[in-house]
Amino acid sequence: MTILVTGVTGNIGGEVIQHLLNRDVVIGGLVRDPKKAAKLQAQGIELAQGDFSQPQTLDPALQGCETAFLVTPNEPRQVELECNFIDAAKRAGVRYVVKVSVLHAGELPSKFQQWHCQIEEHLEESGMAWTHLRPKGKPLLHNRVSVLGDFIDLYSFGFSKG
Repeated sequence: MTILVTGVTGNIGGEVIQHLLNRDVVIGGLVRDPKKAAKLQAQGIELAQGDFSQPQTLDPALQGCETAFLVTPNEPRQVELECNFIDAAKRAGVRYVVKVSVLHAGELPSKFQQWHCQIEEHLEESGMAWTHLRPKGKPLLHNRVSVLGDFIDLYSFGFSKG
């Protein structure tokens, strides 16, 4: 199995990479600047250069991947950027996408929750299998641990849609 992890130079993506290192899986990391991820490459992570705002760079990065772990910083263009990734994943034949979302996506009127709801809906309509990870509580260390636990459990026991 090949997994492409986004956000590998950040907290969540970086931790996901570390947890997957001892698994029997080929791990890829999507990066804008490979120099920032040189340490990961030394650990055997296959780095793929890509940028969410340049969809044409995502297609080659996703080729050959079966699973993608999608996490991005929150920003005003988040819907556009994550949907670019989802569309590229579909074109590349990715079968399963795990998206880090937010608690109450679509249930509260804040822009933040609405953005994630729009992205979740786009992923659900893509035809790929999917899971939305919705960490509880404040966006601090315990969220990172919660997300990792959820993802590792999914990986260990088999992925499921929805």
